[in-house]
Amino acid sequence: MKTIRFLSGLPRSGSTVLAGILNQHPSVHASSTSSLLDILIGTLKAWSESRSVKAAIDPKESEKEIHRILRTICDEKYSQIDKPIILDKSRTWASSRNISTMTQILGAPPKIIATVRNIPDCVASMVRVAKPTDLDEFLRTSDLVRHIKESYQNLESGYRLAPESILFVEYDDLVDNPQE
Repeated sequence: MKTIRFLSGLPRSGSTVLAGILNQHPSVHASSTSSLLDILIGTLKAWSESRSVKAAIDPKESEKEIHRILRTICDEKYSQIDKPIILDKSRTWASSRNISTMTQILGAPPKIIATVRNIPDCVASMVRVAKPTDLDEFLRTSDLVRHIKESYQNLESGYRLAPESILFVEYDDLVDNPQE
């Protein structure tokens, strides 16, 4: 039986490094950025917009059915991986909406590992990667900086909803002492 857990975090906060470290364990498969969440959202959206689903006599049964389908998608996504612990990586697993939905799908609150780093350091790292010609413009209008901001807001909303679901890993701790 596989156990699925989730890897999230701020951009430039070490989630890729953490996935690489965890992949060294023989029982763990940590994905690179995964499409699982997008697939689940797309399926849920198609389900909710379906005329036949809206015409269903029993909405509670319909809800149970979509949760079974979404759970099957989660299981099938990693059916070819021969490791008992799966870590699926996506920036938005830790949003309150996704935590609520996954609690219904899994039958228990999800467990999420989220890497974090102070925002100025995330932005500074993004600047080093993007090498903008106009730093002020980049900081004001960049999609990359907006992505950091949105990721922070997702983490904050998820933590407010379900602090017991999120284990934060500080970037500095990860870099300074990766074994621990």
